Amino acid sequence: PWADDTGRFTGYEHQVSMITKKLRSEFLEERLFGMFLYKHCFKKELIDDKAVMGKDGFVSPIEKSYADLLLTGKCDEADVQFMDTVLDVLYGRHHPVSIVESGLYVLWFSVFESLRGEDGRFTNPVAWAAAVEYVWMQLREEKMTQKEIAAAYDLSVATVRKYINKVNSVLN
Repeated sequence: PWADDTGRFTGYEHQVSMITKKLRSEFLEERLFGMFLYKHCFKKELIDDKAVMGKDGFVSPIEKSYADLLLTGKCDEADVQFMDTVLDVLYGRHHPVSIVESGLYVLWFSVFESLRGEDGRFTNPVAWAAAVEYVWMQLREEKMTQKEIAAAYDLSVATVRKYINKVNSVLN
């Protein structure tokens, strides 16, 4: 009975079938989410590294760079390293990952992919995490003020508002 640790690990990040399903999705954001789940999986040995890289090779450059980061710990693209840093900030506040939290991560991947390549877009990972969380909560009709999210992330309200506007610019 002690060999089966799955009862203690209920998040998507520890469900091999969920990770595999996301890695095989037709949607980029979901494949990136699957890669993120893989990063936090305690049973990586049950997931073929080739699944992380995509069935027919890498589908997009961002996936190749993120897979390189996850599998080797190295990545030449600062944007992808930044994306992963924001994910780490979010994961620090939102884990284990369930169906509810999955929307938060997919939202970040959508925002990131939409703004990637625009000069000067990616600084301050904590502010991006706060803004994405705030917009996610608003989309879910959860009550949280900008002041509360700023305090939770130890940021000024003005900084949070600036990044919320960037997130909303993608969604509108």
